[in-house]
Amino acid sequence: MKLSATVHGDGLRRVALVHGLGGSGKTWRPLVRRILALGGRSVVTVDLRGHGTLGLPTSHWSRVAPAVTMGAVALAAMPGRARIRARFAPEDQALVDEAEAGMARGVMIDTFRDLTHHPLVPGPAPVPSTVVLSAEGSTVVPDAVLAELVGHGWEVRRVPEVHHDFHLEDADATFAAIRDLL
Repeated sequence: MKLSATVHGDGLRRVALVHGLGGSGKTWRPLVRRILALGGRSVVTVDLRGHGTLGLPTSHWSRVAPAVTMGAVALAAMPGRARIRARFAPEDQALVDEAEAGMARGVMIDTFRDLTHHPLVPGPAPVPSTVVLSAEGSTVVPDAVLAELVGHGWEVRRVPEVHHDFHLEDADATFAAIRDLL
């Protein structure tokens, strides 16, 4: 599977950030800046298929990070989402608008269909890995799936009182939630 990845910085300690449905690697910019300011790190941001620089036709799209994308189908139409995003800094709102414009047509429907017929089977993380969720985390990753991930050695953290685009809504709280991992 081909993904587009961008490496920010040149530090030896590497951090990877993967967006959810409707996002892009660029939407991580506010968090990337905070991580790079620590020094000694590089950050890899990924565009999943059908998103960002890989906005391919849906017939070529395949599922990646289903636990992260699953709930985003429901969240895309969440009441109040526009009100929440209106509080974003203008440059962050532009990142979201660009990400949504670059998403391949039909990705949400294909994702929902794929996850319905091929549910996620959690397994061990190949490297130490952490899932960070917003207050809506149970919608994005069901509690049963989280329990399985934890059972396989994944760490789960939450950033309370923020929503789906939590890294843009409150980059400081998101950074604080992962600071000790960096």
